[in-house]
Amino acid sequence: MFWRVRRDPEFMIAVTDHLPFSHYDYLKIGHMWSEVPAKGIDYKLDIESGLPIPNIFPTSLHPVLLMDDRAFNTLSYLFLDHENIFYDGNIDGRHLNIVACITKVCGFDYNRSEYERYELAPPKDEIRKISKLRLRHNLNTKHDIFRLADEWALEFELIASDRFKSAYETGGLTGLRFVAAS
Repeated sequence: MFWRVRRDPEFMIAVTDHLPFSHYDYLKIGHMWSEVPAKGIDYKLDIESGLPIPNIFPTSLHPVLLMDDRAFNTLSYLFLDHENIFYDGNIDGRHLNIVACITKVCGFDYNRSEYERYELAPPKDEIRKISKLRLRHNLNTKHDIFRLADEWALEFELIASDRFKSAYETGGLTGLRFVAAS
């Protein structure tokens, strides 16, 4: 079984005013390494929300996860041997692990998913919004966390295996929600 990874709205988000590049740039293999400051990237907690602090902060572009050390140590064995890029960061003075998921797998089920496409150019006929994401029944991959590669809009969807979800739940981690995608 595979799961669509979403932000849990019951927890605080992380914000930053000054990225040297966009979150999408994290996803380009080796791109912008030299522009990441030696001390990492600074984030701040959205204290005004009054929500609890999670272990994992998904970003507005879901394939990039910001993890505290506990979350990283709990889950790292699931993505260290795959195509991912790791950065250091800080959140209100605490170390932050930035994980950019590079691994992409084709597996979107166009027949069982519910989505809307753009009607006008540009980008005509590209997926605009996904209300129900389903993966192909025969999807088989060794990856525990990956992005979809079927078309550009799907590259921002982060998909997790049962093994990833189980490790997250067993570790008592917070910040993510899992929606069935199989």
